This record gives sequence, structure tokens and C-alpha cells, in this order.
Amino acid sequence: MTLLRILAFTLCAVLVYTLYLPSANPPERFLQQIRTEHELNVAFWGGDLAHRILERSLSLHAAQDDLAPAAFASTPGVPVTDVNAAVANQMSSVVQRLLHNRYAQAFDAVLLLATYRFSVLLQWLPWVAAFVLIACIDGYVVRVIRSKEFLEHSPMRFALCAIGATLALGLTLLLLIMPVSVYPLVLGCVPLALGTLVARAISHFHR
Repeated sequence: MTLLRILAFTLCAVLVYTLYLPSANPPERFLQQIRTEHELNVAFWGGDLAHRILERSLSLHAAQDDLAPAAFASTPGVPVTDVNAAVANQMSSVVQRLLHNRYAQAFDAVLLLATYRFSVLLQWLPWVAAFVLIACIDGYVVRVIRSKEFLEHSPMRFALCAIGATLALGLTLLLLIMPVSVYPLVLGCVPLALGTLVARAISHFHR
């Protein structure tokens, strides 16, 4: 129960920070951060992979266009009358005002930055997933061996590893949105640390 509370608090803190960032930074800062990190990725991954990462992030971000203001202009299956047209125009006008202010533009830039860094994480996925899977299997085997040898599991170590994994998850989410330069290798190492802590928590899990 305590672990769930820590996880909920961590996610809430990340959400509050995400909502705060657009009010403290202009959208140009996040866009400039993407350009800077794209140059870092070109130097680290090479031009072809770096451009593939950029294309993937733009494709993921473009998927959000389904919620464009034009979608509020009319509703399929509803007859177009004067009243419906007036309501649709008012709704479209409200949405336009909401989505075309500095905060909304900065928030969209934060999402674009997070999508770009998430695309970098996807580039690391084959290596990271293999390591995490092997580490978790190793942790489970260690737990089984301890059970066969009638050795007691350590609730304290389990709690420390589980809390550490929760904090590593929060750090990973923060790295997706922070307006500071993040080297590509860092985005690969943080999930590795998360997987290692999860594996150690499995090895010390107790009933």
C-alpha cells in the first residue's frame, strides 16, 4: 500500500511539473531543445538513424491531429440546422481561442519534445528490453534458489529496490519533458537502472 502511495505521489508530481512548464517557458525554448538534441543524436547515432528518430516522433505527434478544432465544426449524423450551425460555430470559436494561446502552444511543444525523446527511447528498446528481461529472469531464479535453500527474503531490501524503481520511473518521465539537453546515452541508461532495480526487487520479493 505504501509503495502504491509513493507511485501515485511520483506520478502526480510529474503531472504537476508538466502542467507548470508551459507557463514558465515559451514554446521556442522546447523547439530549440529538439534541434539541439537532434544534432546530438546525429553525432551519436549517425545521420540516417537520427533522421529516422525525428520522422518517428513527428509521425507520433501528428497522430494527435484527430482532435483538431475542425472536428468540432460538425457532428456526423446530426442534421445541419440554423441552431446546430450556430452551436458548432461557437464551439469551434471557443476551441480556437483555447488552442491558440501561448500556454497551449508551449504545452504542444512540451508534448513534441516528450515525443521526440520517447522516440529515442524506442531506438534503445531492443538493447534495453533484452537486458531488463535477462535481469528479471535472473532475479526470479535467485528468489527460487533462496526459497529452496530456506533462506529468508529481505523485506527491507525489497522495499528499497521497489522505491528506487519508482523514483527511476519518475526520473525517466521527467527526462522526457525537462527543457535541458539530455545526451542520448542518458536516455538509454535510466531504463537500464529501472530494470536493474525491478530485478533486485523480484529477487527479494516475499509473501
